[in-house]
Amino acid sequence: MFPLYLVYPEREERSAARLRRPMSVLDTVSLLVPRRLADEEIGDALEEIYRLVREDRPQLKVWLKVCSTVFWIGINSLREIVASLLGRKVGT
Repeated sequence: MFPLYLVYPEREERSAARLRRPMSVLDTVSLLVPRRLADEEIGDALEEIYRLVREDRPQLKVWLKVCSTVFWIGINSLREIVASLLGRKVGT
């Protein structure tokens, strides 16, 4: 099976354009959170976003994934801050 960019070069350009802004949002968020959260949460979200773009899903679904990822990263960051203030160990 040929990669889609060899068969449909215009689709490759469109996919790259659809990824540009969501990737920049997640890159910015990754600078603001602990590395462990960035690696786990953002890595999982990127896999899902790549799949959505590859399957040519609506851009709304991509942005919903970005928003839900930012929300859960915020919740997990808050959990880590509270746990560190209370002197409890968070994660491994």
